[in-house]
Amino acid sequence: MQCKLMSSSSKIPRVVRKHDAKQSFTESTYRKKAFPKLMDDFEKRCAYSMVHVSVTSETNMEVDHFNSTLAGKKRHTYSNLYPASSVCNGAKRDVWPTKNDLKKRRRFLDCCIETDYGVHFFEDKATGELLPVTAEGVYHIENCDLNNDWLKQRRLERTENKEILAALNDAAASPIGPTKQNSQDAISVMEERIKIGIPKIPALPPGSVPL
Repeated sequence: MQCKLMSSSSKIPRVVRKHDAKQSFTESTYRKKAFPKLMDDFEKRCAYSMVHVSVTSETNMEVDHFNSTLAGKKRHTYSNLYPASSVCNGAKRDVWPTKNDLKKRRRFLDCCIETDYGVHFFEDKATGELLPVTAEGVYHIENCDLNNDWLKQRRLERTENKEILAALNDAAASPIGPTKQNSQDAISVMEERIKIGIPKIPALPPGSVPL
């Protein structure tokens, strides 16, 4: 599995690209030619929210230029291209940290060179909200709109689906034939929902205070 969804170290990439990072595209070809490779490298998920293409739809999974200030050949180099839901891409657009932002450690987190979830921000299991613990995390969440209502609901659904799955597994253990069969059918459906849902995000560690 190339996509390392969580790690305890900020120096370990969450996503490891398999395709040539130096490959360059053009303004007219980057979407068509890079998109399939990005879907492979990022396991069909948005680089920022981790929402699956099956949830947001292929039409609403776009190709983002991570550093929007780059021009010419560098702009369309594969290493600067990231899959992004229309929500995240629409929020990020041409935003890029200023020199003053960088002095304050306010910047975007690059999941191909570092870990973001579980290091710079965590999840409030009661609300689905991401809680930043670093200046980088605050900037990243704000400018990728990671705490919009739709994404918070998707995170809550993941937790709810796992609870439902646990109840279904208990029901499947019933000795009653129809109940057992119905539960097993429902289990398959729920397992698929969980598979394409947002992966588990660590909760805020005890003693940590969000910014």
